[in-house]
Amino acid sequence: MKDYMNAMIQELNSISRMAVIENATVTELLICDYIKIIKYRWNEEEKMIAAAKEIEIIKRSCELYQKTTNQSFTYKVQEETDVKMVFIPHYTILSVISGMLQQLRNKEGNVNLVLHVKEINGQVMITILFEGSFPFNTYYETMMAQNASNYESVWNSFSRWTAQFGADTWNVVNELNSFAVCVCCS
Repeated sequence: MKDYMNAMIQELNSISRMAVIENATVTELLICDYIKIIKYRWNEEEKMIAAAKEIEIIKRSCELYQKTTNQSFTYKVQEETDVKMVFIPHYTILSVISGMLQQLRNKEGNVNLVLHVKEINGQVMITILFEGSFPFNTYYETMMAQNASNYESVWNSFSRWTAQFGADTWNVVNELNSFAVCVCCS
């Protein structure tokens, strides 16, 4: 798999260089962001990661999604506390966001994502809130059931998170037009 990934990244780097030659700055930046997301996804697997690093990749992923879909998508990251020294299982927060965005891709309607990071009583709380005119309740059920053993699945992320921090640290509010996951860690 590593050989395949390296070959794909080299191809994307070549395309990025072509974008520079053609003065396609936006395309070059999109490709570079995509490469960083891929490297993060594959090079850090099964590790504990600084939450700040995962949040940086979430921002890149949201920017990429915003620029590559025709959907009305807005996002906001509210960081009320520094999480550079808070370690979380790799790809746990991002898998929820990526999974939901995959479910929403090519669908008509507005989507709003808020990622809120704050500290309460010595614990860091990360809330992922999606709002829009979509049946989020069915999407979450699909995300939890689909490929449950796959590393990228939300079920896998839930399992890794709760194994690290406890079963009571992953909470879901799942309604028709909104969806939230709130996770806590220390």
